Amino acid sequence: LINNQLLKTFKIKGGLFKRLVLTFTVLSLITLSISSLLTYQVTKQKVSSDFENSTMQILNQNKNYIDVVDASIEDISMQILSTKDISNSFNVNTTKMDQFYKWQLIQKAQDSLNALTINSKFIKSMYILNDNGLSVSSGGNVSNVDITTAKYSAFKSSDDYKSIIKSDGKSQWTNVQFDTFNTSKDNKNISLMRRLTSSSNSVASPILKINVDPQIFSSSISNTKIGKNGYMFIVNQKGQVIAHKDPTLLGKIVDTT
Repeated sequence: LINNQLLKTFKIKGGLFKRLVLTFTVLSLITLSISSLLTYQVTKQKVSSDFENSTMQILNQNKNYIDVVDASIEDISMQILSTKDISNSFNVNTTKMDQFYKWQLIQKAQDSLNALTINSKFIKSMYILNDNGLSVSSGGNVSNVDITTAKYSAFKSSDDYKSIIKSDGKSQWTNVQFDTFNTSKDNKNISLMRRLTSSSNSVASPILKINVDPQIFSSSISNTKIGKNGYMFIVNQKGQVIAHKDPTLLGKIVDTT
């Protein structure tokens, strides 16, 4: 016969063992849950950090490219200010000017603009718009007649013209818009404009308009992917799209709030 005391001892030990197993199991589950939660949080933070760093890198790369374009166009506008063949046509009185001499001034200025346009990988065309009848263009799509008639009057009534007149010689970028002087199908531009004289009260100052194809900005972001389905587009302060992978959206106003 088994001693009753021995049976009691086994029962007590068995009960303690079960409790220990149960306690260990519960603690293991809690530990695993905490470990999994911590691993998830660490992984989430790392993924978020990697995503943020990657996105900022992409943004900075595109910002640098846009800065290069802006600096290049700005430099060319300053070159035009210092080009004698162009500056000679700025503020001359054409009322009694010999027609041949007037033609020479226009031709020299146009040749200079054409050379600058051809040598730039960013510029589509350029205009110098002048009340004295010596307006000129480059790019081959606009005749000098076009920029001295009703189209010029329409341009002078635009917000861009009114804004640049008040700028005291500082350059400004326009919105993406259709070119007033170009009737071809491909006539959407974003333009850098500046007055070619610094006198703030001279309303009749010549206006330089350097036209750039908006696709130059769009091309730098068209293949950029952010995450699985994300993409980039660029808007100006007014919420107008100036670069997008969908060219039909260029110039449209989007809600950026």
